[in-house]
Amino acid sequence: ADAAERQYLEAREDIATQLRMQSPRIHVRGFDRPNLHYSVERVGGGDDKARRLIDLVRMRPGGVALVYAATRKNAEKWADALSRAGMRARVYHAGLEDKAREKAQDSFMAGKLDAIVATNAFGMGVDKSDIRVVVHADLPRSPEAYYQEAGRGGRDGVATACVLLFNHSDVRLQEFLIGASYPTPEVLRGLWRLLRDEPELGAADPDRLRGRLPGDPHASAVKSALRILARHGLLREDAEGSYVAVRPEEHGGGGEKLDVESLSRRAEVERGKLKTMVEYAYHAACRRQFILDYFGDEDWRDRQQRCAGCDTCDALSSGTAVGLSDDQRQKLQRGLDLVSELMTGI
Repeated sequence: ADAAERQYLEAREDIATQLRMQSPRIHVRGFDRPNLHYSVERVGGGDDKARRLIDLVRMRPGGVALVYAATRKNAEKWADALSRAGMRARVYHAGLEDKAREKAQDSFMAGKLDAIVATNAFGMGVDKSDIRVVVHADLPRSPEAYYQEAGRGGRDGVATACVLLFNHSDVRLQEFLIGASYPTPEVLRGLWRLLRDEPELGAADPDRLRGRLPGDPHASAVKSALRILARHGLLREDAEGSYVAVRPEEHGGGGEKLDVESLSRRAEVERGKLKTMVEYAYHAACRRQFILDYFGDEDWRDRQQRCAGCDTCDALSSGTAVGLSDDQRQKLQRGLDLVSELMTGI
C-alpha cells in the first residue's frame, strides 16, 4: 500500500509539473460508481467455480456478461464451460488471430452473446452500456486492474453486479505471473553470462536454459528475460533466430539502459498490490470503502463508512454475521504470509 501511495503521489506531482502548476490544490475524490454492486464469493476448485460462473451469467437481469480471466488458458476454459451450458459465449485474448478477436468483439457489441470471456487484452475503448454483470473468474493482480475492469459494467447507470469468484489458489497463479513478468536480477545476469560464455545455447529452448540459471526459474520467466535483454540491446537475434550476447560496450548505447534493480522494485510493487487484493477478497467490512480509500478518495476515508451496494454491507443491514470463520482467517493469514515472503525473497 505504501508503494502504491508513493506511485500516486509521483503521478500527481508529474501532472502538476507537466501543466506548469505552481503550488496546486489537489483534490482526490469522485471515484465512486453508486450503481455498481461489489461482492466476493469464495468458491472451491475449478468445477465449483465453473458452476457458479454459469449461474451468474444465466441469471443476469438482461444485457450481457463480461467475464475476466487471468490467463489465455483460463479464458478458453471458462468460455468452454459457458458454451457447454448452452450459452452464447466467445473468448477474447491476445493469442487469437485478428479476425477472431474482431468477430468476438463485434458479436459482443451487437448484443449477439450472453457473455464474452476475456483477458485484460479486452476492454480499452470498449463502451457498451448494457453490461449487467462483470465476473472476475480469477483473482486480478491489482486493485487498479479490478476497479477498471469492473467499471466497464453499468455504463448506463443501471444496477450492475461486479462479482469476484475467489479461490485461495488464485494467489499462487498471480504470483507465478508476476514472477514470469519480472525475472530476478540473478536470472537476467545469469542468462546473459550463459549466452556470452556458451553461444551455442542461443538457439536453445527456454526449458533447456532454465536448469542452468540460478533458482531454476520457470520457462516463462526465461522467455521474459530473453525479451528484456534483447529490448535493451544486450542480446540480438541472428539470421537463424538464435540469441547472441552483446557486450555493453559493443551495442553502441542503443536502447535504454537496463536497470535490473528497478525491475525488482516493480515486482515488489506488484506483489504489494496482489496482497491488497487478497485483503479485499477477505474484507469483512464495506468493500466500496476499502477500495475507494485505497485510491485516496477523500469522501471515503472513514473506515466505519458503509454503502448500500456491496455484499458485506447487505449482510450487516440484514443482521447477518460477516466476520471471518477460523478457517477463513487462517487462509487469509497464509495468503498474506505467502505474498510477504515472496516480497522479501525468503
